[in-house]
Amino acid sequence: MKRIFQYILLIVFVNSMTGLLAQEDFWMDANPERRERLKTLRIWKMTEFLDLSSEQSTAFFPKLKDFEKYIRSKQKKQRELIQEITEKINESDYSPKRSDVKKLTHQLAEIEKDIITQKEEFINDLSTVLTPEQQVQYIVFENRFRRNLMKTLNQQARQKRLNQERRRK
Repeated sequence: MKRIFQYILLIVFVNSMTGLLAQEDFWMDANPERRERLKTLRIWKMTEFLDLSSEQSTAFFPKLKDFEKYIRSKQKKQRELIQEITEKINESDYSPKRSDVKKLTHQLAEIEKDIITQKEEFINDLSTVLTPEQQVQYIVFENRFRRNLMKTLNQQARQKRLNQERRRK
């Protein structure tokens, strides 16, 4: 039963973190001041939501930073693979073979497996810093923060489109 619970938590965590971390293009392209404010807000809200002690914060945030750095490096590899295949596709004489598709699929799957393995290790390692309740709260926080961030970004994009349409009229 405990193992099932761990897998359920892992699935929820993977879904929540992947979405947030996949927004790296947003984080990289955003105004540096805005990006810094969002990171600060996230840390502040996370600290408050998890009710972290100063000792927990001191141990937790370096682990989180290392974890996110690892995930970003893997996502960078994914983007590089996609960029490489995009460049090949744009070559006029390129004709993909089944072996190319198989190789690319395998490479991308291996990266995803590495990410999932690292996420599982990260979750398990949190038990050295956080209580089980805080671990679950962390998973919930990441999911909510990502969802709220995406909702806000979508609203901003929708508002921007509406404003552009109004100016055209």
